[in-house]
Amino acid sequence: QKAQVEEQNRLLRDIGELNWDILASIESALLVTDAAGRITQCNPAAATWLEAPAEALIGKRVQDCEPARIFPELAGEAHLPGRLESVARNGRVYGGRILPLRSGGWIVLIEDQTEEKGLQERLRQAENLAAVGRMSAQVAHEVRNPLHSIGLEAELALEASGPSNSTVRTSLQSILTSVDRLQTITENYLRLSKLSSGERRASDIPQVLEGVLALYAPVCESQGALVDWRQIGPGRACVEADRPLLDQCLGNLMSNALQALYEFQQTDEAPHDFSPRIRWTYGLAESGRLWLRFEDNGPGISQAV
Repeated sequence: QKAQVEEQNRLLRDIGELNWDILASIESALLVTDAAGRITQCNPAAATWLEAPAEALIGKRVQDCEPARIFPELAGEAHLPGRLESVARNGRVYGGRILPLRSGGWIVLIEDQTEEKGLQERLRQAENLAAVGRMSAQVAHEVRNPLHSIGLEAELALEASGPSNSTVRTSLQSILTSVDRLQTITENYLRLSKLSSGERRASDIPQVLEGVLALYAPVCESQGALVDWRQIGPGRACVEADRPLLDQCLGNLMSNALQALYEFQQTDEAPHDFSPRIRWTYGLAESGRLWLRFEDNGPGISQAV
């Protein structure tokens, strides 16, 4: 009988140690109460959260402790199982739940939900941005058709206008330039709204630049912009890239430069003999990586921007 009692005591100690190990391994603050709401167990995370040793918390009513002042659900005499509403404390967000025990007591679990709330907020923002993106893509699609009609009508009007009516021809040419720019913007936006295939393949920079320059040649001609590009040093200028995205990236740079040069030409700051120029230079670094420099002779970007 003595051996049986010792074995039972050993098993109880082992169960107690296992129980404590489980409580200590839980990173959330955990309080166990009896039916009267008195704390019977408290893990180290709860002691740290409440800034009091576990021994000082045992026997206290949970209604008289810090959690009850933060969570209204714990302030009453009778607790109901459910979630604790999230609250902010010391720059963090905390929430939790109340779980009933068969013995009539309760388990109060308090969790740090800061990261979870941050993820939820970022997900909500991403969903909002996705909705705005879908709506904007639809708007860009609807705008593209009337823009095409405006461009055609302006071209017909330009052909029908006589050479003597320079004012009308200048106005029509300005309309066509603006239409081209808007069409480029809408096409770029529609391409951006579609997911890329993500396929990478070898792309020669000279071929990429030729394609971009061919696309913007009419605009360059109408603005009188001179474009020059050349390679610095030997070696094959080739990169592994998603070709449509690379074309779009360099095309955006070209579009931005042409727009900035055009707007600069319309200001009083531009010299009388100003001639817009764009220059691409590229080459291979000693590491083997490709570098690409894009410049124009416009006013540049202001310090404020």
